[in-house]
Amino acid sequence: MDIDGTLGVSVELEPGHYSLAVGHRNHLMLKNSTTQYLSPTNAGVWDFTADSGQYEAAVVEVESSVWAARAGDLNRDGFVTTRDYFIWYGSYEAGQSGYRVGDLDGDGLISLQDYNLWLSNARAGAGASPD
Repeated sequence: MDIDGTLGVSVELEPGHYSLAVGHRNHLMLKNSTTQYLSPTNAGVWDFTADSGQYEAAVVEVESSVWAARAGDLNRDGFVTTRDYFIWYGSYEAGQSGYRVGDLDGDGLISLQDYNLWLSNARAGAGASPD
């Protein structure tokens, strides 16, 4: 999805093999483990949810055979740690809601459900920042 909410991303580039990466405001960055040939006439398609083996970072299976980036990297340092917890806790204590960094599950609320996502990924030692 592009930054304006439309499906797909348009970029001008020279034909060649590229590594693809995607990031979200409070999830670990994902980068594909192999390069993909892209050109103006070959846009290519990469389904981030299809296979856990296509990433250089640890992912989590959110439903049968559907993979996603691990939530909880609120400070965007590539790791899910107590530093991220303190950011979540500050948002939680302030009673924030809406599209905020502390809302890990995307429901518009900063709640204990978000804490549980953070805790699960922190305990898993989640982290690996792609180059």
